[in-house]
Amino acid sequence: MGRTASGRPGAAAGPLSLLVFAQPGASGGLFGVDLTASGNSNPAFAATQGVGQLFSAQQLNIVAGGTYKVTVSDVGFPAAFQNLAVVVTRGANQLGSIFVSGNFSFAATPGNYFVNVIAEPAGSDEAGTYALDVASAPPAPVVSLSSDRSSVSSGGTVNLIWSSQNATTCTASGGWSGNQPLNGTKTTAAITATTTFTLTCKGAGDNTATKSVQVTVSAGGGGGGGGAVQPDLLALLLTLVLLRAVAVTRSSREVPTVRDF
Repeated sequence: MGRTASGRPGAAAGPLSLLVFAQPGASGGLFGVDLTASGNSNPAFAATQGVGQLFSAQQLNIVAGGTYKVTVSDVGFPAAFQNLAVVVTRGANQLGSIFVSGNFSFAATPGNYFVNVIAEPAGSDEAGTYALDVASAPPAPVVSLSSDRSSVSSGGTVNLIWSSQNATTCTASGGWSGNQPLNGTKTTAAITATTTFTLTCKGAGDNTATKSVQVTVSAGGGGGGGGAVQPDLLALLLTLVLLRAVAVTRSSREVPTVRDF
């Protein structure tokens, strides 16, 4: 196999051999190789190989694209592992890894993937047992939250409107509290200061989504609950009423004057 002017390997039709020389560290290592034709997104060859420690690679053919969750645990029989790592690869690309125990999710398109296990047992039995699970991850919840007004006068109220998808429970916090239905509307209590209303919805697999909306308090805002009349404004209104009453009284006492031309 030669190289093109761009430095990339060039290949002619026929069999092709790939040689890799690797020197692992103390706890082993992992490398991946893929061969993809120029202008093509699907590799013609993809493989992952471990070196230096006990290694196992299981090919995983994904037919439907989506998010997949990998869960690994050290069963601890007959003894816990000294080192345990699980890495998901596609050719030379590492999509996620776990050390000892845990889980992670990765986005996949249809194709072949490798679930690689590098393990080093401890104890005199020189053996161990691990549990591995790869499953399609449940869709993450989606939440929307809005208010019919962004500003109110002190003592006013707003209507909160929300909806959710792929959620099982929703909990309110901030300017409101308690469990809420998955979709709904609610009128808030009187708002006397700038307040943030937050809604957190939980879905399958402990996935959560959070949305917040803020409502401010302004002197001239039109609050849903109405505000008290300011003292200065009330005094001005009373003064205008009194002046009007005096003008009417004077008008009723005047006697018309008749002139002879």
